[in-house]
Amino acid sequence: MHSGRALFCKSCKTFLTDLYFSCSQCFFKGDSVSTYEICCACYGGKKFTHHGDAIFCHNYSLLSQSRSLALAAPSEKRSSVLGKIETIASVANFAVNAGCIIM
Repeated sequence: MHSGRALFCKSCKTFLTDLYFSCSQCFFKGDSVSTYEICCACYGGKKFTHHGDAIFCHNYSLLSQSRSLALAAPSEKRSSVLGKIETIASVANFAVNAGCIIM
C-alpha cells in the first residue's frame, strides 16, 4: 500500500522509507507547491540548505501538530479533520504492521 508519492531527501536524494524530517513552515503553508523533507543523516549532520528560519519536525511530530491544529479549529470542522487524521494514522499503522512502506 502506498500513496503514489515517493519521498526523497532534498539534500542527498535518498529514498525516505521511515523517519525523516520536514520543514514545518513548508508543510503547513497552503500555497506551497512542495514540502521540504530530509533524511536523518542529512538533518543530524546539517548537510542541507534551506531557508534560515526553518523549523524541522520529524514526520510523526507533524501528525501530532496537525491534530493540535484540528482541535483548535471551529467545532463544525473539527470532527471532520480529526476523522481524516485518524484514518491516516490507522492506515499508516496497519501498513507498517503489515510490512508495507508508505511513501
